[in-house]
This record gives sequence, C-alpha cells and structure tokens, in this order.
Amino acid sequence: MSTVEGPLRVFVSNTPELRQYPEERSFVVAAEQAITRAGGIVLNMAYFTAREDKAAEYRRQQVRRADVYVGIIGFRYGSPLRDEPGLSYTEVEFAAATELGLPRLVFLLDEDADLPLPQSYLTDPVYAERQQAFRAQLVDAGTTVAGTIVQRVASPGDLELLLFRALTELRH
Repeated sequence: MSTVEGPLRVFVSNTPELRQYPEERSFVVAAEQAITRAGGIVLNMAYFTAREDKAAEYRRQQVRRADVYVGIIGFRYGSPLRDEPGLSYTEVEFAAATELGLPRLVFLLDEDADLPLPQSYLTDPVYAERQQAFRAQLVDAGTTVAGTIVQRVASPGDLELLLFRALTELRH
C-alpha cells in the first residue's frame, strides 16, 4: 500500500439498514469515523449520484476509484440489481474489488452476538438463502483469497476499532 500517495480512498459497501442502526451511532457512521481517524477518504454510494441505467457498471466504476474496499455485511441481502438480477449491490462491489486486487476488509455482523439492531433486520424474509451464501463466500475468501481479511463484529465500537487498526496497518 506504500505506493498510494495521499490519503487512502476507502470504498464502504453496506446495505441501507446498517447506515440507520443502531440509532445512537450506526455501523456505517462508526466505519466512516475510523476511516477519517486513519486519515482516509470515505467513498460510499450514499454520496454518489443515483443511477437507473447500468447500475452494476456504475458501482464497478466507483470501486475503481478506491485504494481499499470495506464491506459491512449484515443479514439483509439488499436489492438485486436491475441489470444483473442474480447479484446484489454489495456482491457486485466485492467482486469488483477482488478483480482489481484491492485490499478487502470485510466485517460480518456476528450472528452469535446480541446485536443492536431491530429484530426485523436480523434475517432477510425474501433473500435469506442468497445472503447466507454470500456471507459463506466472504468467510471462504478470508481464508483462501489473498488480500481479504474477514472479521466478525458485534457493535459499531468493535467495527471502528478493528477497521482503524486494519487501515493503520495497511498504511504502514
């Protein structure tokens, strides 16, 4: 990572409920605070222009702007893409980061923890199987794909600390 001049550009991938919860300080806010504390710049789709056409390619373009990919992965699958309905936005973003060879820091909400989320966000009523398969794919990538680190988190505070440490290590 020493070839990167200036602050690290960190792409944050997440489903919408993780930006909202917990209400006191969400998982995404905690990640953004860790990135800022580590001297990085947050790239997140919440800050980009909405696009109806070719959403998958637009996501890939935005990931290409990053030096590091961070995935905050809960239990909701999110929305399948219109132009690639077999994939969610987070799946496309992770795949793009992998193809680019970016360092991938993946934080899975720990299914064994008492998480600070409403009960309705602890499963996906429509795409539970897809999300379970994606989470399993990420765990596997953490052990088999170079540049992928997967850690479980139970709170925004856990996420902030682990992400800050990981970004600091990448920088040095």
